[in-house]
Amino acid sequence: MKGLMDMQVRRLAGLRRLLIVPLALATVGALGLFAPSAFADDPADPAVAAALARINDGTYTQDDIDLIKTDPVLADEVPDPSTNLSATDVLAEDTGPLITIDSTSCWYVTVTVRRRSLLGHTLYKWHHYVEWCGTSSGKKVTKWRQRSDYVSDASSVVYVRELTAESHSSTPIYNVATSFRERHIEYCVAKYGCYTSHYPHSKIWVYWWGGYTYTASNA
Repeated sequence: MKGLMDMQVRRLAGLRRLLIVPLALATVGALGLFAPSAFADDPADPAVAAALARINDGTYTQDDIDLIKTDPVLADEVPDPSTNLSATDVLAEDTGPLITIDSTSCWYVTVTVRRRSLLGHTLYKWHHYVEWCGTSSGKKVTKWRQRSDYVSDASSVVYVRELTAESHSSTPIYNVATSFRERHIEYCVAKYGCYTSHYPHSKIWVYWWGGYTYTASNA
């Protein structure tokens, strides 16, 4: 009897799954999410599409920027193509040693790169984070405790894709070690699709005594 009841329960569970999937697809279809005509009442503007394409390939003009800015909603979703970085767009943050045991101490630092929209608002912040340890005995970086990257304050049009480059020094190593990371960020907007990408990256040099230097870009 118990085996028969278990079989009936499994059949009911399978039937429930069969019913849920068509219902979910029907709901999505009703919302127009799969329909090519989802934006039929508000189609893409060919002139704007062309301007976005020129921004993507670096051949844009001020006229292209001015055209996109006539739509404030779109302009706040499009990354500023300028590669000039202000002091507030690349910064490093640390709060001193994590731990100190005898002659060995450990520290951390976060290098942050921010990308802004054409209206100056934040589209995302990409962070390169490292923890390392060093010792005065032999003046060595003894190990990496952690190395990672992540995105915060992301706009709804920002899609975090794959890690495109990663390298680091083997430890222990005399005096200084390096960590490099690069991440693919893609932009997808209504009506115009996924039309451009950026690759924020950073290289950090860390020293046995807790100091660091870095380079970074949001190109």
